[in-house]
Amino acid sequence: MRFVQAALAFAVVALQVAATPVKRAASGDAGYVDPSLDGGSMLTIVPGSKTRIGEPINVIISNQSDPWVLTDYGFTNYSRSLNFQSGDVLTVTYASNQRANLGDGYGSRIQAGIQRYNDSIQEALNGGNHFRYWFQRGKNANTGAVFIAASVEKSKDENHMIVDNGYDLGRDQLVGNATAGTTTDKLGNEYQTTVEWNDSLFKKIKTSQINHNISVDGRVAVLTVKVTKSVSTDGKGSVNTQSSSSRRAAMVPMTITLIIGFVLALISLV
Repeated sequence: MRFVQAALAFAVVALQVAATPVKRAASGDAGYVDPSLDGGSMLTIVPGSKTRIGEPINVIISNQSDPWVLTDYGFTNYSRSLNFQSGDVLTVTYASNQRANLGDGYGSRIQAGIQRYNDSIQEALNGGNHFRYWFQRGKNANTGAVFIAASVEKSKDENHMIVDNGYDLGRDQLVGNATAGTTTDKLGNEYQTTVEWNDSLFKKIKTSQINHNISVDGRVAVLTVKVTKSVSTDGKGSVNTQSSSSRRAAMVPMTITLIIGFVLALISLV
C-alpha cells in the first residue's frame, strides 16, 4: 500500500510538472537582457578601433519567438524567408568580422555570421542591406535572443562605407520585410513577425561612438517571430505540418495519459 501511495504522490508531482509551462532563462518579459547590465553594449566592436567605436545593434529577435528561430539553422532559414543569404561567399567574407559583448558572460566574441540581402555576391560587390548577428547564450544571460546590427553599405570599391543614415535604413528595411506579412523560407516553413520598439537601450551611446560618426534615432526593433506552418524544423528534412506551439501543446495531454496509465497499472498489481 505504501508503494501505491508513493506512486500516486509521484504521479501528482509529475502532472504538475507536465502542466507547468517551461520558463525561459532570466529575461523577464522583454525576451532578452540589456547587455549594459553586465558590462556589455549595444554597439559592436569594429576591428582596429583604438577607442570604443562600433556599429549599433538595432534589431533583437526576442526569445518569445518560436524556439526553432533561435537555433543557428532555424535563424538562417528565417533569414532566407526575408530574402537574405549567407555573406560568406566562397569562404571569403567581404567585410571585417566584428565583435560584440552582449553582457551574457561570454565577453567580447566574434559575430555568428553575416547575411546579405538578395544576391549575396552582388550585395558584397555593389553594396546594399546586410546585417551581422550574435546569440545571447552565456551563463549570465542565457536568453537565446538574437542581436542584429543592420545597415546599408556602399560598394566594395567604396570600401563598404555606410550610406547616409545607413544604420536606421538597414534596420527599417529589415523590419519592413519581416513584418510585411507571411514570409516563407526555401523549405516551406512560414513565419509571422511582429515588432515592438525600444527607445531606452541607446540612451548612454553618443554619435561620436558610432562607426563613421553617423547619427541614429536610438530605436531598437524587438521582433517576435512565430512559425505558422512548419514543414521542416529539425534540420533533417522531416515533414511535420503542425506549428511548434501545437506540437508542444499536444505533448502535455500525452504525458498525462502515460502517467495515469502507469499508476493504474501499479494499483492493479497490488
